[in-house]
Amino acid sequence: MPATSWHGRLDLVAADSPSNVWVVGSTAAASPEEQVTHVLHYDGSAWREVPFARGDGGGHALITGLTVLGGQTWLVGNDLSSVIIEQWDGRSWRSHQPPADCRTGGTSFGGMPNFCTFTAIKAFGPDNVWAAGNGAWQGFKGPLLFHWNGSAWRTVQVGVDEEESSFGALAGPSSGELWAVGDGGLAVRASGGSFELLRYGQGGALPDVVTDHAGQPWLIDNSPAPSASLVTYRTGGWAGVAAPKPPDAVGLSLHGIAGTPDSSLMFAVGAADLPPPRATCGGSCSSTCRTRRPEHATDVPRNTSVGGQRGQRPAGEPGAGHIAETRQATACCTAGIGVIACVDI
Repeated sequence: MPATSWHGRLDLVAADSPSNVWVVGSTAAASPEEQVTHVLHYDGSAWREVPFARGDGGGHALITGLTVLGGQTWLVGNDLSSVIIEQWDGRSWRSHQPPADCRTGGTSFGGMPNFCTFTAIKAFGPDNVWAAGNGAWQGFKGPLLFHWNGSAWRTVQVGVDEEESSFGALAGPSSGELWAVGDGGLAVRASGGSFELLRYGQGGALPDVVTDHAGQPWLIDNSPAPSASLVTYRTGGWAGVAAPKPPDAVGLSLHGIAGTPDSSLMFAVGAADLPPPRATCGGSCSSTCRTRRPEHATDVPRNTSVGGQRGQRPAGEPGAGHIAETRQATACCTAGIGVIACVDI
């Protein structure tokens, strides 16, 4: 873990080699205006903080997407109604303007000005970068993809209109085969310039997607139980299996999943809720209730699923920045446990 002089959480991580790893985090703060974004870089031998003026507080900057490729690092997010698109060229940050559709004149629904949100980003080359989110302007409202061709960003509609939904995650083995997922069970496959809506019938938010070594998508599906499944699309539709969890867990929340290059192995991290620990919560739950941070790791048998937790959390949420985490309620003591699971598909 990188040493930090601030108290907060680590939200995003991306790398294109063992000597080029980037992490985005933020301080714990009582309000968005007080929250400061921090960007860290690992060069194979040491971590250092990279100055990031756009996230120095005083605004509502929220970084939701990070990608790294060939010495170029991209961050995307939003600051209230403004889109954040930042590119690190090896020496400094370069700010990008969002597509003209998102910012020029006119009004969207309800008399609001045109707007777009960028929530995720994936780079395939210096002039081939894709992002996902949503937008609205006169005559359009719905989820969007965005493309950088080396000189400008443009909006890419996917055939879903007049819908208040957004993409939240983006993955794919190449720019010609992309998957984007979001709220309301929204799932779209982009292949060779065409788009296919393959909505996941269970609905709900789909927080992350990854493609395995064969190009198959895997989605995380969280239910209100709380419980979680890992779902993939094959001929005939979506199919999923329950994510593994510790035997004494009463709930599981998943958020992120990643594959490994040229391998069938996938990893995910997350948190499981445990029942109140009797040893530390006897009688009334007071200041004597101690927080603990146990870790759990398990190998998952072949052809089962994984679950995890990563990405942006609301300001002030406890346990962020740690794979193993504990949640402590104010009314009674409830411990949580971090989870790492792996699956060989």
